[in-house]
Amino acid sequence: MNKLPGYGDTVICPYNKCHVIMKSRIQTHLIKCAKQHPEIQLETCPFDVTHKFRPEDKNAHIDECPSRENFDRYVYSVSTNNAKETTETKPSSKSRRTHNNDDEDWE
Repeated sequence: MNKLPGYGDTVICPYNKCHVIMKSRIQTHLIKCAKQHPEIQLETCPFDVTHKFRPEDKNAHIDECPSRENFDRYVYSVSTNNAKETTETKPSSKSRRTHNNDDEDWE
């Protein structure tokens, strides 16, 4: 979908299609608009809280969500990084400094 010039960083409100909101303001707008339209019940995407959709569209959205790729990439990189950290960053006993405090007298 091609956006009009000047509307590159905007999204359309799921509660009212006439609302065209800047991406940086969508979270605040969604809260306000949800209060103004209590009759509209929308689900929230598990990958991006700014994604709202009808309950019957949940499975389709989860399968097609553009934020899912970022989420999956994060989950798999974290599990890979944790395995590396446990073996690589564990300090060895040789690298620990021991201080000999025999020279100090605090009394």
